[in-house]
Amino acid sequence: MKQQMLNFKRKRYLLISLLVAVAIVVSSVQIVTAQLATSRVGDLPEGGALLPTGQVITPAAAPGSTFARLATGLRTDNNADAAEAVTTALSPDGKTLLVLTSGYNKNFKSQSGADLTYPVLDPLTGKPSATRTSKAEWVFVFDVSNGKLVKQQQINIPNTYNGLAWAKDGTRFYVSGGIDDRVYAYASNGSQYLPDAPFILLNHNSDSTAPFPDYDGGLLKNTQAKTVATGAVVAGLDVSKDGKTLVAANFENDSISIVDTTNRKVLREIKFFRPGDKIPTGEFPFDVAIKSAENGAAAKVFVTSQRDNEVVAVSISSGQITRIPVGDQPNKVTLSTDQKRLYVANGNSDSVSVIDTNTNNVVQTINLSRPSDKYKGANPNSVALSPDERQLYVTLGYENAVAVVDLQSSGRVIGRIPTGWYPNSVSVSKDGQNLYVVNAKSNSGPNPSNGETTPAGLARNTTFRNEYTWALEKAGISVIPVPKGGTLATLSEQVDRNNGFYNRRPDRTMRFLQDKIKHVIYVVKENRTYDQVLGDLPVGNGDPALTLFPEPISPNHHKLALDFVTFDNFYDSGESSGVGWNWSTYARTTDYTEKTQSVLYGNAEFNGLTYDYEGTNRNINLVLPQ
Repeated sequence: MKQQMLNFKRKRYLLISLLVAVAIVVSSVQIVTAQLATSRVGDLPEGGALLPTGQVITPAAAPGSTFARLATGLRTDNNADAAEAVTTALSPDGKTLLVLTSGYNKNFKSQSGADLTYPVLDPLTGKPSATRTSKAEWVFVFDVSNGKLVKQQQINIPNTYNGLAWAKDGTRFYVSGGIDDRVYAYASNGSQYLPDAPFILLNHNSDSTAPFPDYDGGLLKNTQAKTVATGAVVAGLDVSKDGKTLVAANFENDSISIVDTTNRKVLREIKFFRPGDKIPTGEFPFDVAIKSAENGAAAKVFVTSQRDNEVVAVSISSGQITRIPVGDQPNKVTLSTDQKRLYVANGNSDSVSVIDTNTNNVVQTINLSRPSDKYKGANPNSVALSPDERQLYVTLGYENAVAVVDLQSSGRVIGRIPTGWYPNSVSVSKDGQNLYVVNAKSNSGPNPSNGETTPAGLARNTTFRNEYTWALEKAGISVIPVPKGGTLATLSEQVDRNNGFYNRRPDRTMRFLQDKIKHVIYVVKENRTYDQVLGDLPVGNGDPALTLFPEPISPNHHKLALDFVTFDNFYDSGESSGVGWNWSTYARTTDYTEKTQSVLYGNAEFNGLTYDYEGTNRNINLVLPQ
């Protein structure tokens, strides 16, 4: 009996240790310090915050920097502030900064309970139509002429997806309309930017001249799989130097559209991949950069293909296509001033590819990892050059930092600068002294109304707050004076501490378990926090008011927690299923996932971006007989 009890205790210890290990992998990278391992997610002293991922952010750590939310002013409690800032664009004269959101920005109410809705513009006239919507993606317009942010406008656009580009003369800018399969144009009247219609209709979706089109124009529209086809989605944009040509990436159609900006007509669509083709190429085109001729006319366009890990170079005149292999999941790009070099952020290989735009060859690969570090996962997702082009700045989405690359010393990373949670874009001021960095998220905190919006007087929600998880995460913007020398070294150490990189060391328990565990049964549940399932336990630091699945509904969960081990400080790092399954299977997400999931659950409503998180490919399960 004594031996049996000893064996039972040993097995119980092994199970508890295994559960601890799994919880660490699923919920976070290693926590920064032992003290933080038992701390609640939330704000820390001096402007920092502990995230559900186990990381720490210190967005105002750089001396002289400022950090602020992207405030809309629609509610005094900031509940309707903007989420998921994805792109910045500095005007050619360096005086105006644009910030675009693409994420979950819908279904908010005023504090008196009225729906916040906005008129949808007629795509032919640019005037408000009779159609109204609760969708509210934003273009923020900031005056940065004195180095500080002064908000001039916030422009509502129902649907967007990452694309934002200035005309080279600075008189107007263009915005990707995402699932609406159109490109919006806004022109300056001297004091503000107004709709400049007709907008550019890419004509993949049916009824394209309606305020909202039919969402049926995706790649599979005219195939036998049309019943699962989604709509078209326009992503990255660029404009030629003479302003006469715009190129748009058709993310869900594996093509680009070449547009005459004078008459707003599509001149040509160049398709990279068609259903049934044998060679995958140009799939999921995300960002574009136009190389112009000496007279300013568009000569060549470079397009990142996220699925096929390549940049596709296309001759504007002949349509000839050249495939250029780069790193994994390339996303945003930038051209050097002389247009001889293209810098490509490779989101899933922690590198930047440098392409010679004359020969269409990769001439350098810049490694963004630390020396001798075998781990990946920084999620580089945008690139910007200093005015003298001696430095390259790269946003590292998952490290919550901007990497500083010295291009004069063979492309060596010389430091990292802390930012807010999941930076998506960086622009450099005209004088090279300041960085403008936007990030996607903030800590959401508890959501006691257990859903989207709860009428006043119910639960704890008395002000009609939208407490859906995506709605509670808010975007931010930083103005960071470019740090140098010892300051940059200190900030780099801060980034490493924030991410727990100093905690990597051999673990005796894990080494012991490696020799003992023969099989692992890993039960994956949907995305729930501790309080949502186990907040009503008689033990642990829970909050019964937040419990969605109390003991009568989930008796097995409660019994397992009481019989074996209770993790009462567990936070869910996945906001929704598509994010959570990534965290559950490989303890991180890709930049593709971060960019698409918030839009899918927000404004896209599954009409455009495909839900490729359950083994499907554009909504088709390839392992089933067709």
